[in-house]
Amino acid sequence: MDEYAWRLTSEYIREHSQPTDTIYVWGWVPGIYVQAQRLSPTPKAFEGTMHTLPPQQLADRVQEILRAFEKNPPKFIVDSRKEHFPWGWPPFELWPIAEFAGGKNVAFLPTDEAIVKDYDRMWASVLQKQFGPEEAQRYKVLAPLREYVMKNYQVAELQGYRRAETRFGLTLAHEIFDTHVVFVRK
Repeated sequence: MDEYAWRLTSEYIREHSQPTDTIYVWGWVPGIYVQAQRLSPTPKAFEGTMHTLPPQQLADRVQEILRAFEKNPPKFIVDSRKEHFPWGWPPFELWPIAEFAGGKNVAFLPTDEAIVKDYDRMWASVLQKQFGPEEAQRYKVLAPLREYVMKNYQVAELQGYRRAETRFGLTLAHEIFDTHVVFVRK
């Protein structure tokens, strides 16, 4: 991951928004707020404990985030694809990136409800087998947040994403944002 990607992401947001616009950073890169000179509409500006909170507490946090978004929808949401802690656990993506074509390529998951439902069932099963039932439950309680993002936002600068490799396998990386994913309100 490019150590400066968060700064470039911040600059992009600052250049494509107004000072009164809000943004939200999913994961642990709070410097994006400072560099972008934009505030969060949520009581907690970032969520860095999504892998360690008990599932019910995470569900409560998701509802808190969604209530804040309903009052003041952020112009941009940044999914930092948090890989900091616990090390080796895949990120909880706000818009899943899935392999296709026999694992030769990757793309953002289509918004088709049946495809999303199948993917969610498959990914929860993978998480349960590899990381335990609590991690699978955490993924499930994040569904309302993923759904909100996928219905109300689009991937910013979609054409800039390319296939990339991380320690978790195939993913997408952007020419500016690297592995961060930037969503802009529709």
